[in-house]
Amino acid sequence: SDEDVVLDNPNPSNTDTPSSDDSNGNTNGNTDGNTSGDTEAALTVGMTAKVGSNTYRVTKAGTKPQVTLTKSAVKSTKASIPSKVTINGTSCEVKAIGANAFKKNKKIKTVTIPSTVTSIGASAFESCTKLTTVTIGKNVTTIGKNAFKNDKALKKITIKATKVKTVGKGAFKNINKKATIKLSGLKASQKKALKKKLTSSGIAKTVSIK
Repeated sequence: SDEDVVLDNPNPSNTDTPSSDDSNGNTNGNTDGNTSGDTEAALTVGMTAKVGSNTYRVTKAGTKPQVTLTKSAVKSTKASIPSKVTINGTSCEVKAIGANAFKKNKKIKTVTIPSTVTSIGASAFESCTKLTTVTIGKNVTTIGKNAFKNDKALKKITIKATKVKTVGKGAFKNINKKATIKLSGLKASQKKALKKKLTSSGIAKTVSIK
């Protein structure tokens, strides 16, 4: 059955109707939570919506809306970060994981960040003490400060991103001392540049970067 989408629209007077086409095969199966029979409410920047265990904020409206995952209450061992979600009947691309979104989650063990995401916020996964495996998608350009700090069980990190511009201070501080960071699919020059950013962020010397 469809999951409820709880909406908080800061501009309810906006009556523009976005496209409701969702051709991505979104497995969330979410519709707007409207039971009054009215037409679908428009998406507006700043609107928030809860889809499953995650809360999203609309960061771009219009024909190609985008959202940031701002908070997760997931209780399974696998963090669910979809590439798209349906809000108010409209397919939205997940472009970022917000600051503190999964901070201190004591359940998740694996995280896969999809290729739609370009930014991982500060402390997004900080102190997730059971997190062991992370895969970072190919289009991430920013890994915020303390993003994975104090994830002491984190031993396997795969970074597919080829154009990382920023690795914040402490992004991988105090992860498992025997952790391996694999730079997958990068050219030699890209690997060299990213290794320098990772080292400068404060990774322990015992962490292997390949």
